[in-house]
Amino acid sequence: ARASLHADGVHVFPEYSRAVRTMGRVVNYAEALAAARDAIPGDNIPVAAFDWSDYVPSPQAGRVISEHECHAILARAGLPVADGRLAVTEDAAVGAALAVGFPVVMKGISAQVTHRAAAGLLVLGLRSEAEVREAWRTLRARAVALPAALDGILVQHMMQAGAEVLL
Repeated sequence: ARASLHADGVHVFPEYSRAVRTMGRVVNYAEALAAARDAIPGDNIPVAAFDWSDYVPSPQAGRVISEHECHAILARAGLPVADGRLAVTEDAAVGAALAVGFPVVMKGISAQVTHRAAAGLLVLGLRSEAEVREAWRTLRARAVALPAALDGILVQHMMQAGAEVLL
């Protein structure tokens, strides 16, 4: 029955709770699409004019704008971003963690690596200076093993709630 339904384009969920959750999300999405533009929550927040061309480099094939650069651009545009600092030394990483507040996430920044988690260049939930120092050494060793040249390591306050959007 499952194969027959799948052949007809019907997705079969192995447990009913996933199906219910999915349908709820579909309904919420449909309602959001149908809502009048000025009825979307938070849409009444004033938006300042922002000339993206002043901050975004000209597009070039193969060019990747690093995460810390993206965060700086979004912050200049008035959009909320998690506080973070690019560190190029272990001591600077500790200083950055203290500045942005624990817990932190550390991300190896390299133009050669666009998916840090898959490359092992991401450490989450660090709560002390000792953990930051250990993560620094681990990320540097992983970059050498890849091999990937690091521009630095982004030390960023780890948000505890909400949703992250990556475009």
